[in-house]
Amino acid sequence: MMRVDRELLSEGLGMFLIVLLGDGSVAETVLSGQGGILSIHLGFAVAVTIAVTICAPVSAHLNPAVTLAICLTDKTMSIARVLQLWLAQVVGAFLGAAAVFGLYYEALNDFDTAAGVSRAVVGPNATADIFATYPTTLPSGRVPSMATCICSEAVGTAVLVIGVFALTDRAREPLEPAWLGFMVGQLVLAVGLALGWQTGYAINPARDFGPRVLSAFAGWGAEVFTAHHHYFLIPMFAPLIGGGVGTIVYKQMVATSVAVDNVDFVVQHRRLSMESNVIPSRTRRRYSWGDGNQDEAMALLMRDSPPSVSVNS
Repeated sequence: MMRVDRELLSEGLGMFLIVLLGDGSVAETVLSGQGGILSIHLGFAVAVTIAVTICAPVSAHLNPAVTLAICLTDKTMSIARVLQLWLAQVVGAFLGAAAVFGLYYEALNDFDTAAGVSRAVVGPNATADIFATYPTTLPSGRVPSMATCICSEAVGTAVLVIGVFALTDRAREPLEPAWLGFMVGQLVLAVGLALGWQTGYAINPARDFGPRVLSAFAGWGAEVFTAHHHYFLIPMFAPLIGGGVGTIVYKQMVATSVAVDNVDFVVQHRRLSMESNVIPSRTRRRYSWGDGNQDEAMALLMRDSPPSVSVNS
C-alpha cells in the first residue's frame, strides 16, 4: 500500500486555502470596484490564520522561505525534503488560483467586456494581479526600481521569518494551533500594512509562482513572466534571501534554545539552580526528545552546563 505523506498534503491544503481566500479577496476588490487595499490585507491575514490553524498539527510552513529557514536550522532536513515541500506548496497555490479563476470566471469576462480589454496584465484594467504580484504604479506613472522591490520583499519576508521563529521557539511557552495561526496572521497583516503597497508583498514564492503559472495558462499568457522586465523573478527569489537573513538575525540575536549532542533542549526559566539540582517540573517536561527520555536529557544538560550559569546566556 502506498504511504500517504500527510506533511505534503498539509502543505498543499494550507497553500490552497491561503490562495483561495487571499486571491479571492483581490478578485472581489478588483472586479467589484468596491473595498480597497485594506480589504486585501485583511483577506490574506485571515486566510493565513485559517490555514495555519488547520495545518499546524501536521505541517504548516506554507511558505518556501519558511521551509528554507527551518532547513538552515535543522540539520536533519534534507535538500530533497525541502524540494518536496516546495513542490507541494506551489501545487496547492496553483489549485487555489484555479479555484478562484473558476469561481470568478463569469465576472472576469464581464469586467473585460465592460473595459474593452482581454485578460490585461498591466494598465488600469489589469486583472493579472488578482493572481500574482506586480509592482505598483507610482504617482509619477513609473514603477518602483527593481532594487526597491527586492529590498521590500526581502525585508518583509525577514520580518515574517523572525516572527515565526519567535512564535515557535521551543524556549517559549508553546501556542495552541489557533493562537499560532492568529499571531502569524497578524504578522502578515502588519507586513502588508507597512510594506505591501510597492510590490503587493508576495513574501512567499509559492503564493506568487503557482497562481502566476495558472494565469499564464488561463489567458493572460507569457506576459505574466515578462512584464516589468521579468519582475516575476523578484517575488520568487527575494523572499528566500529575506528568509535566510531573518534566520541569521533571529539565531544570533534572539534565539534561546541550546543544543546538546544534537538534541534541542529548552529552558523554561532563565536561571536554574544547578548546584542544588532543583529543576521545576514544568521545565523538566520540556527538556525532552519527544520519546519521554527526560532524565537522560537532563543528565546531559547538567553535564554540559556550569553551576549557577544561565544556559541562555
